[in-house]
Amino acid sequence: YQRRVHGCLDGFEGRIAEKVSAMSNATLVEVMSSMPGLSENRRLHLHLQLGIHCYITSLCHEKLFEHFKHVNAVKDHALQFYAAALRSFPLSLYEVPLDLVGSYASAITSLTSIADLSTPYERAVILQQVIREVTFEANVTQSREDMTADALVPILSYCIVQSSVLHFHAHLHHTRTMLPEVVAHMELGYASVSFEAAVAWLATLGERKAGPAPRPSAPATFSGRPASVTALRTSSQHALRKTTSMPTPALEPRETPQTPPQPQPKRLSHAPPKVITPNTTQDSDLGEFLTGLMRKHR
Repeated sequence: YQRRVHGCLDGFEGRIAEKVSAMSNATLVEVMSSMPGLSENRRLHLHLQLGIHCYITSLCHEKLFEHFKHVNAVKDHALQFYAAALRSFPLSLYEVPLDLVGSYASAITSLTSIADLSTPYERAVILQQVIREVTFEANVTQSREDMTADALVPILSYCIVQSSVLHFHAHLHHTRTMLPEVVAHMELGYASVSFEAAVAWLATLGERKAGPAPRPSAPATFSGRPASVTALRTSSQHALRKTTSMPTPALEPRETPQTPPQPQPKRLSHAPPKVITPNTTQDSDLGEFLTGLMRKHR
């Protein structure tokens, strides 16, 4: 079931987001119809709209996020490979300006909490908070008045590596796609775009330092089967190639059971009958013996 669902939803995340937005908007219209004065308070109207959207996305978060993990499995595998290779590197090797080198411990701690959240709006708020903490530390400690994107992106890459968040691509994709339209073009949308640039820079730096990331094996569903038809075809071809390349073991000779010899039928002889010639001497002796034996018994 999950293999069919994931295969059908690949590339249709935008339509899912539109469905969720339509549901939240319809619910908002129903609420506003019962509260006529709500539309006058824009701030309350925005909070109510975000609250409805978070409620709907939280209900389907578990199944929906499993789909985003499946879609981003290859990217997350490569990100984990690069993060393991770059975790021991200092911040200066991320091509960060020397006056911006720092610990950024508070930003890293905030980024680790993104895995505990269940709605895209809450994750976008965390991404925005991380950028604010990075900017604040750079401004206070290094006395920088402003921070360009060229300086911000490497620091965010460093925070991603040090936070050790699993499925970060899935979290980012889920946040970017399912973010409510009302805030997607505001500061929250800018935060998700900045982190997308950070993971792209991280892949470039990791490939430069550690080489290309190895491709994972065929993704599997909970039943252990390949999660797509392409993966199934690839795994079957690999198994067939592996089977045909194995040497054929030598066959041991089988022992043939020995059958007992069958009795041969008697052959009739067509030779002429043997003529027996009477032995007169033996006949006469035999006759005398029988005659004497009869007389004795009498």
